[in-house]
Amino acid sequence: MSLRTKAAYIKNKLFYNYAQLCFKTASIQRYFLSKTDFEKFVAKYKNVEASANWDYSDAGQETLAQERIKLLLAHNDNKIPATVCEIGPGSGMLLKQFLNAGSTNVLGVDIQKPANLDERITYHLGGVHELDALPDNSVDFMYSIDAFEHIPNPIEGINTCLQKLKPGGKFYLQIGPTYYSPWGFHFYHILRVPYIHILFPEEYLETYAKQQNKQFPWTNRVPASTYMQYFNHLPANVQLLSLTYDYMWFFTRMLGKYADVFKAKKGVQFDDYFIGAIFSVLQKSSTEEYLR
Repeated sequence: MSLRTKAAYIKNKLFYNYAQLCFKTASIQRYFLSKTDFEKFVAKYKNVEASANWDYSDAGQETLAQERIKLLLAHNDNKIPATVCEIGPGSGMLLKQFLNAGSTNVLGVDIQKPANLDERITYHLGGVHELDALPDNSVDFMYSIDAFEHIPNPIEGINTCLQKLKPGGKFYLQIGPTYYSPWGFHFYHILRVPYIHILFPEEYLETYAKQQNKQFPWTNRVPASTYMQYFNHLPANVQLLSLTYDYMWFFTRMLGKYADVFKAKKGVQFDDYFIGAIFSVLQKSSTEEYLR
């Protein structure tokens, strides 16, 4: 570790410790900041480029799909799954990569079909909770990337997906950013202010989005700790193969400054404000393992 890196680490650690102390000792005086404060934030951040985190052009999505299939196959022991299912496929380009790789039954679950529909892909239209048409124990490999934070009752949705896996099948689940993390409301393409949904009421954000002619986002209000608790108490026939997460502790200065506002959100733990994306791999036990 270089001296510069070490100095940055120490600085961030000090801010983190300070924010943790502020959060612990704060007395709740307000649930949100004022409208005047919101106007000050807008004036400060309106010239900061606000854009999506990904390149959503066809070329950008194609490149991203090529990168992601390598990651997904690595989590499947580099085996091409015969039946693969994506929750929230968006453009469908990643599913096309599986077709090109040799998967024979390719499924997508989403509330709408992509504009450039590939007839080789079978789409189940609707939410993840509406998968009755997909038989239980029928999918070799399932995955979802940055979709479950948009799903109501995501824990129920995860359990539904696990039911559809064959014994021995794997489920790569990437959730993020989680709701209470700095970018958890997905407002960064409208006004790039970390924790804007924690600091201000939704009506302010909706009004501003309309003024900017931008689509107002929707994400569930599930904290990271809910997912972590689930991973610690999985169904008996499911194994957690890996679990990692982004910890965005470089935003601790804002939490320290407005500790009372953050603490006012009941049931939200300190770490919930910093865990951004969660990356996990789940495996359904084989029949033999389950019966033992």
